Amino acid sequence: MTNKSETIGKFATALCKAQNQLPAAAKSSKSHYGSYADLPTIQETLKEPLAKHGLSYVQMVTCEDNIVAVETMAMHESGEWLSATIKMTPSKKDPQGIGSCITYALRYSLKAFFGVQTCDDDDGDAASNVGKGRTNVAPKPSTKTKEQQFQDAVLKMVPAFKALGIEKEAIPILVGVSKFSDLKPEHIGDLKKQYAVVKEETNA
Repeated sequence: MTNKSETIGKFATALCKAQNQLPAAAKSSKSHYGSYADLPTIQETLKEPLAKHGLSYVQMVTCEDNIVAVETMAMHESGEWLSATIKMTPSKKDPQGIGSCITYALRYSLKAFFGVQTCDDDDGDAASNVGKGRTNVAPKPSTKTKEQQFQDAVLKMVPAFKALGIEKEAIPILVGVSKFSDLKPEHIGDLKKQYAVVKEETNA
């Protein structure tokens, strides 16, 4: 869900300039599946470019009925603003599980909101189960188009993300797009990688 001020012209211009000056966030933390940029690193990456162009942000967390909601609001010195909210269900209902879910939601919503680029988080094996006890067999030719194959692959991933507390409408945010319909075939690899990372973080 997104909200905005009556006008966002000045905000959009400033955001465009800031994004053009954003460096890639360093891979500062490690998981079993590889390295990734943690929340403090992403915050530090944003700090100077946003301030230079009169931008700031706040992230507000609420938790109700075992659902974690994080609203990220970006503001411009003109008074214009834009906000987006992501909701997730922790895979574990104890304090540790809720805390992990909050950290994950903060990190990925901030990364997606401002378009922060990072290097690959992992090799994607955990999501795709490549090479785990399978015999290499030549695949049968498919009669489906690449677009149909992509849609099938994404739909198969929805239940897996849901089991980790990520609803369907929140999945696009993981790869930097706002709507499910904006997902493209080139996003499938990144979705698998993000699944592997969040699975480890929420089960930590």
